[in-house]
Amino acid sequence: MPRPASLRLPFLACLLALSGACALVYQMAWLREFRLVFGGATPATAAVLAIFMGAMGAGSALFGRKAEASCNPLRLYALIELAVGVAALLTPLLLSLVRSLYLSTGGIAALGQVPATLLQLLLATVVLAPPCLLMGGSLPAAFKWVETDQDAQRGSLGVLYGVNTLGALAGVLVSTFWLLEFWGIRTTVMTAAGVNLLIGGMAWYASIGEKPVAISVKEEMEEEDSSPLTARFLYLAAGITGFTFFLSELVWFRILAPLLGSSVYGFGLILALALAGIGLGGLLYRMLWASRPGAVTLAALARVAAWQAFFLALPFALGDRIAVFAIDVNQLRSLGLPGQITGWALIASLLVLGPSILAGVQFPLLVGLLGSGSRNAGRHVGYAYATNTLGAIAGSLAGGFILLPWLTALGAWRWVFVLTLLLSLGAAVLGTRSASRWSWPVIAALWLSAGWLMFVPPGPTAAWRHKPIGYGRVESLPTSINGLRGWLHASRWKIAHEFEGREASVAAVDSDDGYCLYVNGKSDGSAFGDADTQVMQGLVPALLHPAPHTAFIVGLGTGTTAGWVADVPEMKLVDVVELEPAMASLARHHFAPVNRDVLNKANVHLIPGDAREALLAAGSRYDLIISEPSNPYRAGVSTLFTQEFYAAAKARLHEHGLFAQWVQGYEVDAQAIRQVYATLTSVFPHVETWISGPNDLLFIGHLTPPAYTLEQLRSRIAEPLMAEALKRVWLTNSVEGVLAHHLASPEFARSLLQTTPADINTDDRNLLEYGFARALSKDNAFETTQVLSMAIEQEMDVPAHLSSKMDHTRLTYERLRMLAADGATSSIPSDLDGDDQRRADATVAFAKGNFDEVLATWTGTPSSPFEQLMLLESAAQAGTAELLPPYLAAVRQDWPADAHFAAALSAFRHESYDDAASQLLDGFKALRPQVWVRLSSVQGALSLVPPLAANNRDLVPQFMAVLQQPFPGGLAEPSRMNTLVEIIPLLSSAQQIEVLSLFEPNPPWQRQFLEFRLKTYRDATHALAPQAERDLQEFLLHADRRLDEPTASER
Repeated sequence: MPRPASLRLPFLACLLALSGACALVYQMAWLREFRLVFGGATPATAAVLAIFMGAMGAGSALFGRKAEASCNPLRLYALIELAVGVAALLTPLLLSLVRSLYLSTGGIAALGQVPATLLQLLLATVVLAPPCLLMGGSLPAAFKWVETDQDAQRGSLGVLYGVNTLGALAGVLVSTFWLLEFWGIRTTVMTAAGVNLLIGGMAWYASIGEKPVAISVKEEMEEEDSSPLTARFLYLAAGITGFTFFLSELVWFRILAPLLGSSVYGFGLILALALAGIGLGGLLYRMLWASRPGAVTLAALARVAAWQAFFLALPFALGDRIAVFAIDVNQLRSLGLPGQITGWALIASLLVLGPSILAGVQFPLLVGLLGSGSRNAGRHVGYAYATNTLGAIAGSLAGGFILLPWLTALGAWRWVFVLTLLLSLGAAVLGTRSASRWSWPVIAALWLSAGWLMFVPPGPTAAWRHKPIGYGRVESLPTSINGLRGWLHASRWKIAHEFEGREASVAAVDSDDGYCLYVNGKSDGSAFGDADTQVMQGLVPALLHPAPHTAFIVGLGTGTTAGWVADVPEMKLVDVVELEPAMASLARHHFAPVNRDVLNKANVHLIPGDAREALLAAGSRYDLIISEPSNPYRAGVSTLFTQEFYAAAKARLHEHGLFAQWVQGYEVDAQAIRQVYATLTSVFPHVETWISGPNDLLFIGHLTPPAYTLEQLRSRIAEPLMAEALKRVWLTNSVEGVLAHHLASPEFARSLLQTTPADINTDDRNLLEYGFARALSKDNAFETTQVLSMAIEQEMDVPAHLSSKMDHTRLTYERLRMLAADGATSSIPSDLDGDDQRRADATVAFAKGNFDEVLATWTGTPSSPFEQLMLLESAAQAGTAELLPPYLAAVRQDWPADAHFAAALSAFRHESYDDAASQLLDGFKALRPQVWVRLSSVQGALSLVPPLAANNRDLVPQFMAVLQQPFPGGLAEPSRMNTLVEIIPLLSSAQQIEVLSLFEPNPPWQRQFLEFRLKTYRDATHALAPQAERDLQEFLLHADRRLDEPTASER
């Protein structure tokens, strides 16, 4: 039925809004589907995105010409929407065929990166080309139907483009926050396809009786309104805007990850804000440009691009101030997920909204410059959209493969800025005649100010890039200006090494627990602080398996798990699959002391790629499969926690093979843990629950009932490798000490799910991804000890086949000792009495730092490494000189550095300073070959250096010699640096400058240090003396002033 001209635009705007929502629902769903087949690596994602965008661009060009030749553009639009719905309905079948074909080839491991990527492109084309080609034609056909010659500057395009993009915004929000979690991928796609069919039906009905449009061949062949040079520039500009916007999105995803937390919500929110900006920009074009005659000029394009460059540069210049703002805003997480999302939206808007709005203005402005009215309208939109899409593809591929890894995220950010500035400059040169006098000063001022903002300030630093702000790990900041400056400086000088990888921003960060591996702002393991989990994650299944020869490990990380597993006797092959190729550099250069030099082992095979894809593809079988990925709330990681992934792992295990799954026991609720149990037990019939470290759960999936014996365990823990690992990280040497970490038997998992059933986590409905992400925004009462307490209550805490043979008294003691050492707040039932209870009380006293009580309570002979070290430290801290020697003798062979440090502390307490200094120096020398030294022991030793050096300045060169280089694995690195600061006045001038250089250009922001720094540099006539003076003056200017306190001038 024919529509009045006044109703055409609002009618079609409504249809295009729905169509845009469907398009983004498809994109979100299909990217997830292909990630399940090809894996989550950047090449695979880029291949899928390239086909998606490329097909849409080709469709836009194709249907743009067809719209010009159509006598009924609305009928053409209706056919396009109907065909999109049909094509989308076919994608699940095509995806199933593609999955089978691709996985049968062996994937990247068998084909190699380049052939695999080419195959992924081909297979993605089979699935995505039909619907995406059709989707690309919807806007040109729709625009051709509504455009009239009265709309000379094509304002209707701004409306259609804007509402189509705002519809896409709705699609992102509804799929991220509702559809994909509660309906699943397939139902979501089917629903969107149904909406497309409805849109097509409505448009078809409206096209009935539509008066045919007369087509003039002469009109079709008429020249462009703009000159050939201008037209070529405008199409080039469309490509540049597509390139810069998609590259900007990659930068935003990467740079905002530490502030938003890398969850699926953060990803969806950034995309939603970008689409909101584009949609608003399209509507603003109609209101502010198309409605004013003569406003659509090249000079206007120059101004828009200049403003866009300014808003790209402004958040860069604000730098770490945005990180500080993010910490304050993230306090909204106390209001739950809505508060958290609100805070994230405020943070992301600072980067995304301004450039996106101006990008939304640019596209209709470019089409408006290509011509006027309805003449060639469909063709102009189609070609402009096609070149814009080609630029977007180039930006996505170049950004992911080249610019981000080579230039870093900050360099890529600057590259986007430069291209935007060049676009503004080109438009200004070509549009000289159309610019009014006042335009040039405005544009020039924007260029200069934006250039200063982008290239003079340092931009985001480690306080933004490598702090877990979005994960809720930075709760508060110092309240004074100088305190905040000190926090920022400390965040920067603690970076041992950082790089921009293909998949993530990665850094090795100094901490007292050793180097910490930070990925997109989140710690994924430390050299010593997480060693218990990283070492025993692999060795527990190796201990339980009768004779493991092959292992598959998900993720390299620090390399610790792989390094220890590779040294298991008779281990012939360890395949390690790591998504981030550059991770190997950190494992080799920073974590080698704790990972046993893993990358130089002949039986270790490092495979770059996605572990899920590697397991799903055809390949050999393994005795052990060890999955220790990052936290499930991080986007994409939860695909390693689904029923389908576990089934793939099961299919790659030998008959008596074991599957080991790490799961965080912190920042999680009980429902998510039950879902893990439900998913694992749906595949593995027997699932044991262990604890590898404080708040780290370890699930062991057995194909047959557990059959390991006490004799097997005793024999295995006596082997040198196992004995070393248990001694260093679990501080035990007994079977009971090992089984103390066994929380629950397989019967417990089955009983728990019978009492409180839970949904299974699947590829189609990935509940854990959303459940873990929501848990970040609330306080969770779950603790790992709850599992142990419930299992004890049900008598399911001990392996059933070992229960009758166990020393239950010793097991209870070992559990109490483990919980005390881990600082657990929960307790377990205890039936200990007599000397056993006294020893348990001593371990609790030790955990609380009550050394006198330890010595008074303990009875008997220490038999485990923990007991030996506990009594050694307690005697050193609170005992007499005569009490220490027996304890020293017990540990000197295995723990030489700890023994020397304890002797030094005891001598210092009894004022034998020369003996203390001698023991201390020997301890620091022994520390380097020993590697595994307790942190408390090292920190205690470092605290003795300043008073001993002040007492005898002749010792200063010797202390400087042993403290000059970091300890292995970065153990106690901040404490080592602070010790150097304390003794710096006692050093020679050259040594003082050497120590000062370790902190430059971010010195500790303390008055005494800054004054000493200035004096030292002045005395040496050092080049940094003027900067040191400026820093001190700035400190004094803000001395004792709070952040919220106004300056004198403001008062």
